[in-house]
Amino acid sequence: MEPSPSDDDLPLGSIITDSIELWPIVLVELLKTVTSELLALGPDIEVIPRKSYLAFKRRRVFAYVLPVPTQKVIVMTVHVNPDKVKLEPGFTRDVRKIRGVGSGSLEIIVRTEHDLKKAVLLLKESYESR
Repeated sequence: MEPSPSDDDLPLGSIITDSIELWPIVLVELLKTVTSELLALGPDIEVIPRKSYLAFKRRRVFAYVLPVPTQKVIVMTVHVNPDKVKLEPGFTRDVRKIRGVGSGSLEIIVRTEHDLKKAVLLLKESYESR
């Protein structure tokens, strides 16, 4: 994995910026790592900070990243067909019929760097499709 950006380098939305100092340090570090992994997918990525989440865009948005401090997780929504993925309870789920952050069809819940490593192929697939 590439070096993590500093807190000042993270493109954060307003609620995230206002509350990040109250978050568990493990979540802040995980957000840095997730951001680094997503930005490492290609040089053409734009980060769009929203009020409570980050959108990662190539030609179109390919990943939505929502930190959930109370649960110490990062919820990502990506554009990957859930029918072509072996869904793992607590890690991935089909959200095509559920309204939430973003418009992706697969939700990935990241609690650890190990979860993120499992998610990298899904993130890359979403990036390449957009």
